[in-house]
Amino acid sequence: MNSHGPSRHQAACRQGVRDRLHVEQERSRSVQLGPARPAAVSLLSIQQIDDRVADRTSIPIRIAATQFGDGNARGACAGRGAGRNAPPSVAVDRCQQGGSTLDIVGIPATIEALRRHFFNDVIWPDFTRIDAKDGPTVRFVEVQPNRSADVDGYEVVPVLVNHTVDTSAFIIRHHATSIVYGGDTGPTEELWRHVNALGDLQALMMEVSFPNGEAELARKSQHLTPETLAGELDKLRHPDELPILLYHIKPTFEARVLKELAELRGRNLQILRLDDEFLL
Repeated sequence: MNSHGPSRHQAACRQGVRDRLHVEQERSRSVQLGPARPAAVSLLSIQQIDDRVADRTSIPIRIAATQFGDGNARGACAGRGAGRNAPPSVAVDRCQQGGSTLDIVGIPATIEALRRHFFNDVIWPDFTRIDAKDGPTVRFVEVQPNRSADVDGYEVVPVLVNHTVDTSAFIIRHHATSIVYGGDTGPTEELWRHVNALGDLQALMMEVSFPNGEAELARKSQHLTPETLAGELDKLRHPDELPILLYHIKPTFEARVLKELAELRGRNLQILRLDDEFLL
């Protein structure tokens, strides 16, 4: 085994799959989804607390998807100028560098998990009691499923999805433009009722975690495979041209998942990569 990385053949095969999925060659891309304005708010996905922090979706004016670690998405976090780290690291940076308060916005189960498992004075300090530049380093804000909330000028609606813990997708709307972040989920129903009612949807972000051969593992962990993703997208009543932005592919299975995704037809599938930005 080559300890220095994939072989030329492996790299070429992987790139070929990415090409078939219409993913650009550049390291990052920026796609306009709606009118932009200066802003400093970010909406981040918080990972399942009992696992580890994994994918993050940042939604300032731009939507940036970043993957790191391993785990399951759960809830959301909104803050001013949030960086590229997990929420505890962001909190540390703000505290040490005199940053402004980080508003962590999520469904009640997410907020409770953060209080109990992260900011508990055991694993991490309770940053709600440590001052930053203009108030506490961290401030928790609860949002309720199926109820619209204003997050620094963005309309955000959490929608519960089907996962091993209380987990939500998020509909984010700004300037009559919306995007949906599906969170971590297995096959689900309620999300599609909300998505199909949107008249201004510009993109749909969906997870796909395991290859079809790991269907039992995906079922038990409530994640999607390319086959079950295709079944979920059959519930979508939007044009085939709608960008379907995919994330949460487990690194161990990446080549298999990409190959199986490349065989799907009828949808505009794209793989999210580090530093991708989508302007909302």
